[in-house]
Amino acid sequence: MKISYKFRMYPNKEQTAILEDTLETCRRLWNAALSDRKNTYKETGKGRTYNQQAAILTIEKKEDSELKAVFSQVLQNVLKRVDLGIAAFFRRLREGAKKPGFPRFKSEGQYKSFTYPQAGFKLEDNHLILSKIGTIRIFKHREIEGKIKTCTITRYHTGCWYCSLVSEKDDVPKINPQAAIGVDVGLKHMVAISNGEYIEYPEYYYQTEEKLADAQGKLSRKKKGSSNYREAKMKVARIHKHIANQRADFSHKVSRKLIDMADVVVFEDLNILNMLKNHHLAKAISDHAWGMLTRNTISKAESAGKTVVLVNPRNTSQRCSNCGTRVPKDLSVRVHICPHCGLVMCRDRNAALNILADGLSVSAYRDLASTVEGPLQQATSMK
Repeated sequence: MKISYKFRMYPNKEQTAILEDTLETCRRLWNAALSDRKNTYKETGKGRTYNQQAAILTIEKKEDSELKAVFSQVLQNVLKRVDLGIAAFFRRLREGAKKPGFPRFKSEGQYKSFTYPQAGFKLEDNHLILSKIGTIRIFKHREIEGKIKTCTITRYHTGCWYCSLVSEKDDVPKINPQAAIGVDVGLKHMVAISNGEYIEYPEYYYQTEEKLADAQGKLSRKKKGSSNYREAKMKVARIHKHIANQRADFSHKVSRKLIDMADVVVFEDLNILNMLKNHHLAKAISDHAWGMLTRNTISKAESAGKTVVLVNPRNTSQRCSNCGTRVPKDLSVRVHICPHCGLVMCRDRNAALNILADGLSVSAYRDLASTVEGPLQQATSMK
C-alpha cells in the first residue's frame, strides 16, 4: 500500500537558485531526449529505447557541467518520463483515441518537477536533505508511516516549493462491513447521503470570482515580460492556488466524514470529462470537484480497511427507490414524485438510495441491505 505525503518547503535564496537550475537542466534534457527520439525514428524507422538514451546520458555527463550538477537518478527519471509519455501515446493510438497527444517540448518555465526515484534524499525531523542541493527546511505537519520510496520536488506558479514523499507499508486488512451508505453528488447539494443527510458546497470559485476577474484584468493591461506583468501574473496564480487549497481542504473533510459514517460507501462511476462538455454546467462541475472527492474517499477507505464501490450511474435519478419504476424528470425537477407507489422524496436522496441499492446488490454486500431501514430493502430485493 502506497501513501503520498506533501510538505511545504522553505529553501533559502541559494537553495532556490539551485532548485531552479535543476529544473532548467531537467527541462533541457527532456527536450533533447524527445528530439532524439523523433529524429531517430525519422532516420531509421525505429524508436530509441530508454536504455539506449541512458547510455548516451552517461557519456554526455562527462562533458556537460550542468548535467554533472544534478543527481544521476534525477536525470534518469527525466528519460523515464519521456519513455512513459511516448508509450502512453502509442497506447492511445491503439485504443483509437481521436487526440492521442504526442509528448510536447517544454518551453522555459513549463517543467515543474523532478524526482528522486530511489536514493539521493533523506528526511530528518523538519529538514529534507537532497543530494547536490543541500538541507532544506520543510513544514512536516504529520508523521510518515512506512518506508519512503520516492521524493518529488515541485515548483508551483506562486513560486512555492513542495516535496511529495511516497511511502510503502503493509495493506490494512478489510474489516467486516456493518454499515453502508449511498452518495449522490450534485450541484444543488454537493453530497446527498442515503440516510437523509446533505452536505452543501461553499462554492469557493464563485466567492472569489470577482476578485480573480479584477486581478486578471490588471494582468491583461501589463506589458508582457515586464516586472509589473510578472507581479500581476503571480497575484493571479496565488488566487487560483488559494481556491484550489480551499477546494482540496473541503474535499478531504467531506471524504473523512463519509468514511467515518460507514464501512461501505457507494458512489456513481461518473464520466466527468463528458459532463464537462455541457458549457452551462462545466464551471460548477469543475468547482465541486466530484472526482477529487471520490479519489480522496477511496484513499481514506484503503487506510481504514473499508470499501468504496462504484456503480453504473444510469437512471439512478429517474428510478423510484421504493418500487423501482422509472419516473422521467428534467434536471430542474428537484422532487421525486412516483405516480405508481406515491413516494415523495428529494430527488437527490432518492438517487442516493438507488445508488446504495445498486452497490449492495453485489453479492459480497447483499447481507447489509437488511440493516438499512425504509424503501431500500425492497429496492435491493428486486436486484
